[in-house]
Amino acid sequence: MSMTRGPAFGAVTPVTHAFVVGVSDYPFLAGPQASDFGAAFGMAGLTSAANSASTIAAWLLEEFHKPEAPLATLRVLLSPAAGESLHPAVTDAVGAPTPATRAAVEQAFNEFKADCRQNPDNFAFF
Repeated sequence: MSMTRGPAFGAVTPVTHAFVVGVSDYPFLAGPQASDFGAAFGMAGLTSAANSASTIAAWLLEEFHKPEAPLATLRVLLSPAAGESLHPAVTDAVGAPTPATRAAVEQAFNEFKADCRQNPDNFAFF
């Protein structure tokens, strides 16, 4: 999972935990991995969902300001389309993004919930 820790990681006071998912590439909708469902409905992947999610994650890293609950963790799962750009602040912070597969989202979300529950005054950004 792609995760970065903010300056408030490990604080005992309320903090913010963020979870951002962006999926543009849906391999089972079209192409060689297409399922019958995807082919039957003529659906295709998206062109900017992962980019938009990476922009939100960059905002959290660079501009989010909540003094009463500063950013402690940021989990980012992105499945960009071929050739889709991601915000450089995010790739600098987490490296190559973890694809937003069902298993990855489930694991990251369970960890996100556990972090949020550490303090009843924590702030969750999803």
